[in-house]
Amino acid sequence: MGLVTVFGRVGDHSHEPISGRAARLWFRPKRAQVVDGVAMSSGEVLSDLDDDTGEFTVLLDNRSSYTPVLDFLVGPAEEPPERRARGFEEWPEVYPGNGGEISGLSSGPLFGPTLLFGNGTPPPWTPPGGVYFDLLSPEGVDIYSDGGLIS
Repeated sequence: MGLVTVFGRVGDHSHEPISGRAARLWFRPKRAQVVDGVAMSSGEVLSDLDDDTGEFTVLLDNRSSYTPVLDFLVGPAEEPPERRARGFEEWPEVYPGNGGEISGLSSGPLFGPTLLFGNGTPPPWTPPGGVYFDLLSPEGVDIYSDGGLIS
């Protein structure tokens, strides 16, 4: 299992104001992973979320894809939190890959021997074990695997 850091701002994905609403951002794995023939699941992961700025960070297993779920207090602010309901908002699925800004992540993992072709350096969501061919390299074609240049 490789843990990677994913970060971002709630305001980039949600129209819900979260300040003062005891918001929480969970990352729910989409499917169980099979490791050495055993089904594994990392369970939901709670992000570190700044209630004032909406900025968050979270460590995720890079072998799974996740559905981010935001929950927050709704109802009159003068009511005590224990008497208020919670609203929920699901965001589109993300695959953490090599981590980074959530807006730049892929919407799901790529399986099997993955060959990717592009113009420039590999994107952050290139899957572990995948091979990326940079077609704009001045030397012809640069080949990357697991984040590093191999030829």
